[in-house]
Amino acid sequence: MQEIKWVIFDWDGTLMDSIARIVSSLQDAAQEVGVAIPSDQEVKAIIGMSLPKAVDTLFPEIDSATKDALAQAYKFQYIENNQTPSPLLGGAEQLVRDLKYAGFKLAISTGKARSGLLRVLAQSGIADYFDDSICADESVSKPAPDMLLTLLERNQISADQAIMVGDSLLDLEMAKNAQMQAVGVTMGASSRDQLETIESVAIIDSLSELYAILKLEPSLSIA
Repeated sequence: MQEIKWVIFDWDGTLMDSIARIVSSLQDAAQEVGVAIPSDQEVKAIIGMSLPKAVDTLFPEIDSATKDALAQAYKFQYIENNQTPSPLLGGAEQLVRDLKYAGFKLAISTGKARSGLLRVLAQSGIADYFDDSICADESVSKPAPDMLLTLLERNQISADQAIMVGDSLLDLEMAKNAQMQAVGVTMGASSRDQLETIESVAIIDSLSELYAILKLEPSLSIA
């Protein structure tokens, strides 16, 4: 590996245990507007896309007015109505703290809109560890490389100085399209078997495994 200066994280399923909440919120929204309810796996496959692209991908046959209604219903379900817990994943807070104190620059590349990311960052208490972020309503949706290329350009770094950490095929595909190294995590949307279909530095089952990959000693042991 080249010397890594920036670690770019996906959010949902990578730092926050929010996949179950996303899945059930979208299924409830589909039921509310009267369209076919997608399976858990179908919803997981679009996590990381912008909401409009996700709705288009899951429901190509419905009209634009119904798509808009579905997107609004999803936002209500996820933010207001759904009570599924979505805490940070085990070790996430310590990891980003240790990386920051070790001199790494940290960023987020997420399928959330800016308002959604700001909301969960405030709830998580880890916002101050991040140097930059980019959201799905500010760029072309994953798996296009645009989100990562924008981060690289505005921070004046090359692709070989950064690594993408994400839980979905979309994350790994985005990194590949940006010619950036990537690490897949199995705690979120995609299974190990799915993640292994795309070349990566490693597929990990715990955030603690990033310490060895980045040659960093943890301040304390984490799960």
